[in-house]
Amino acid sequence: MSLRLASFGLFSVVLLPIQVFAGGPTITNKCKLGTVNTPNNSAGFLMDEECKNAYVLPPSVGKVSVSSVQQNQNLGFCPALRLDQEAIKESAKTKLVIIQKINKMIKDYEPMQMQRDSLYSTLVEKKANFDSATLIYNKATAKEKDLIDQVTDTKKTYDRLVLLGASPDDIKAAKDKYESTLATYKTFIAGDLTSAENNYNFAKKEYQRYNDEYAYYDSKYVESIKPLSDLQKMVDDIEESALNSYKKYVPLEGLTATMVFNINSAGLVSEFSNMNRNLNLSWQQLPIKDAYFIASLKNDSGMADASVTTVIDSSIPGIKSQTVNNIDVNSPLPTLHDKEVAAQFPFGSLSGKVRLNLNGACVYYTNVNTPAPGADIQNISANISLNVNYTYQAKQTRSFTAKYNFYNMFTRIEKKSTSGGWFSTSSVHSVVEDKNSSDWFDLKFDGDYIYTKEEQDDIKREERALLIDRALRQFAMMNAGSTPPGLVSPPTSGVMYAANSLGKCYHYYCQIGSFVLGTVGSIFGSSNAVATFKGKTNIWVEDKVTEFQIIDRSGSLTFSK
Repeated sequence: MSLRLASFGLFSVVLLPIQVFAGGPTITNKCKLGTVNTPNNSAGFLMDEECKNAYVLPPSVGKVSVSSVQQNQNLGFCPALRLDQEAIKESAKTKLVIIQKINKMIKDYEPMQMQRDSLYSTLVEKKANFDSATLIYNKATAKEKDLIDQVTDTKKTYDRLVLLGASPDDIKAAKDKYESTLATYKTFIAGDLTSAENNYNFAKKEYQRYNDEYAYYDSKYVESIKPLSDLQKMVDDIEESALNSYKKYVPLEGLTATMVFNINSAGLVSEFSNMNRNLNLSWQQLPIKDAYFIASLKNDSGMADASVTTVIDSSIPGIKSQTVNNIDVNSPLPTLHDKEVAAQFPFGSLSGKVRLNLNGACVYYTNVNTPAPGADIQNISANISLNVNYTYQAKQTRSFTAKYNFYNMFTRIEKKSTSGGWFSTSSVHSVVEDKNSSDWFDLKFDGDYIYTKEEQDDIKREERALLIDRALRQFAMMNAGSTPPGLVSPPTSGVMYAANSLGKCYHYYCQIGSFVLGTVGSIFGSSNAVATFKGKTNIWVEDKVTEFQIIDRSGSLTFSK
């Protein structure tokens, strides 16, 4: 297969000559390669600044085989787990029926709600008018008191001069001032004060009328939707029951499998080189910053169910298995001004051990020493989605000053999470996409870079995504590994030569599907990781990036037999 490619950089910018570190994969470059022949199983490649070196991503699919299995006595709980799973499936059907009924009821209540909302809008308007009239009336009464004091003072002065037998000129001046003050007071009463008082009384009457009317319809509406609230509670109870079942079995070990993983990255590099000799490029494996092994149960359609993790932990050379236990709350805080990380390429032919919990193990065993009919653990990838989610670094031309507050960022994300602490890729994406982010993020452009308004918005969105991504990888639990959804747009204009299987989002939270905050100890054990994190980050941090930026990009590979 072949691709017609042309790379012109990510943004239209005007740059002064700058010094950047030499070599390494880049996101912004001006390589015009023409036609590139792409091997099967390719996830793409990046170019360097000089357009001489091509860095090949790991393949999309690797091979896996199981060499040995050590069962755990917890397999004796498999019958109970299956009963729970069947109960959850049935309750899920009930939940769907209830939700459909709720949606119909919501539609039935729509006219009443629209009338209630209309009344509320009018009430808000009347309240604003009443507040304004009250303010004006209070000012008028205050002015009336001031004018009364002036009339009283001038009258006293006039009377005193008459009593003391002052000169006619002084008496006349005092009398004129008194009469002038009195006339001003009378004019104010007949005009401004009366108008303010009338407006106040009218606005108060209108506000009270609409307030009483809204209170009536609101109580009627609340009473009418009580059955809806009861149904919603039933849905919540079903979800809580499913979560409790999940909590019960996910920490229990079912078996330990010794597996051989074959990720033929070297062979892929050779294929690229042999198929593109005319390009005169040096083809090499892309350096990997880190890699995590994640597995989840496949559903009936054969797709990974990101909500059901199957791994307790794993021991695979060069590939990590993140758990709450190795979340380090004392590690340096994430930053937008990251440095290059030298890491050994972890892929090739590897042998490692994977501990499956009962969610995974009971797929292959119905009890201790009792294999499940129709499921062969030697073909483990048929029932469990085995994935390695990896992160690599690349540079891009950037110059800006950013300020951010991680405490406020996490508060936003927590609002998007479920009652159990889970939050999905789409929830994170909504925080990334929200331009109204001044409560936790602000970015000012520096240097001789000219961006359009649209390009500025794109850069700000990318930097928000990068910052959130690094924070989640450090302080949240990753769960499962589903197909990356196309949420955050990738760099345009050919800077990334990727196969469709890579998806359209290069951030780690897209490769995962869902996270759980480290504070949710009820599932994964006690942890105050996020609480500690938030406790020390309720401050604004300033981060300055000059000339170029080292960014993280993530990808995913899966395994088959």
